[in-house]
Amino acid sequence: MTKWINPAYRSVFNRTAVGTHRPGTAVTELDADHLIPTTAPDALAAAVRDFLTAL
Repeated sequence: MTKWINPAYRSVFNRTAVGTHRPGTAVTELDADHLIPTTAPDALAAAVRDFLTAL
């Protein structure tokens, strides 16, 4: 989980609530810091692949 996060998305409730207001939205949490492409490239690639597969 990132060390800095927008306060509106801090709690699990708030993060999942955002997704419930937009049809087709899913919340994906990655164990990475702010620079996700460099700290968790495989996890990011998997999340993007899953997103694109679902289209």
